[in-house]
Amino acid sequence: MLKEKYSDNQIALIASVSESLPFKEGFYDIVFSVMSLHHIEKIEAALNEMVRVLNNNGKLVVIDWTQEASNLMNQPPSHFLPFNIFEGLLSKLYLNYQVKEYST
Repeated sequence: MLKEKYSDNQIALIASVSESLPFKEGFYDIVFSVMSLHHIEKIEAALNEMVRVLNNNGKLVVIDWTQEASNLMNQPPSHFLPFNIFEGLLSKLYLNYQVKEYST
């Protein structure tokens, strides 16, 4: 269910399901997923939706934990997004991508 949480003239926060975004195809120049993809069960469907709402020159920026971060966060490795799975999904969707890893 689409529910507006906050709105002003410049920004609106809208609660929605990642696998079914309530936005027009090709509407956005950039889509961010920050520290959330590892919580989503249907990652491929969510990525498809993120790509769907991007315009032809749009960029998808994903920032998330890796399994290696589990040691730093005192969480089980299963809580984090395995990079090989994520990379495989990007390839399957025929997306050009660039990976930047940051260490502590």
